[in-house]
This record gives sequence, C-alpha cells and structure tokens, in this order.
Amino acid sequence: MHAPAFPRPVERLDGYLPIEDHGLIGDGSTCALVGRDGGISWLCLPEFDSPPFLAGILDTDAGGLLEITPLPLVSSTQRYTEDSGCWSPRCYLTTACSR
Repeated sequence: MHAPAFPRPVERLDGYLPIEDHGLIGDGSTCALVGRDGGISWLCLPEFDSPPFLAGILDTDAGGLLEITPLPLVSSTQRYTEDSGCWSPRCYLTTACSR
C-alpha cells in the first residue's frame, strides 16, 4: 500500500516545475511528461523517437507547454494507482478538488 499523497503548493523554480512533480503517461507509441499542475512539458509525436512536439521541460520560453489547469490552483498531489500504470493527479482549488 502506498502512503497517501499530501497536497502541497505547485512551485516553479526559474519557470520550471521540478522533475519529481511530473508523471509519465503514454499509449505504447509515444509518451508525455505531465506536471501535477496539468501542464504537458514533454511530448514526442507520433513516436517515442520523434523530435519533441513540446519541450518546455528543457526551455520554458521556446520549448512549448500545453496547460489544462483549473484556476485558481492552490495545491496538488500526484500518484500512480497501485499495481498499475495509471497516473492520478489531484488539483485543489480554493473551493473544490479536481481529479
């Protein structure tokens, strides 16, 4: 059994979300790094070895980032569901929780 994840503020350092605040999602052909704030900061299309379509994890200005973030985001958690590859972020707002 995994220890419960406790919400903590989403903090970027020099515009970057720390690598430990990302999860890996994929479909067998490609994958993406998704931040616990909902931003996709690395994505190669259409295959794993394709050039990056989004590379914001390397360059916040020119790398590209796709964000689907509920606002106002106060804190969040992330974890992989036990015995699976399912990544589960949870975003906390001032008035609600989004999964």
